[in-house]
Amino acid sequence: MSPYEARLAGGAFYFEVEADHANWPANADPFDVMWKQSTHPDDSKIRMTFETATQFPDVGKQRFEVYFTKGKAVEIKQMKEQK
Repeated sequence: MSPYEARLAGGAFYFEVEADHANWPANADPFDVMWKQSTHPDDSKIRMTFETATQFPDVGKQRFEVYFTKGKAVEIKQMKEQK
């Protein structure tokens, strides 16, 4: 799953992008870097954070992070509630 596909599946999100400096200038728009991973993946590192009830349906609405490398999701990490 690419970041774009994750956006379609997960809805609203916030994110962090570490652009691959071999392919992107220092002032590259992080949205451009993120969406381009669907067609031209590179060594950019992306973390998207979502809050939905669909990823972990047995526990209801949960916040989770998805980590991407080479344009693909490589890890999904459920975030624990802080009390």
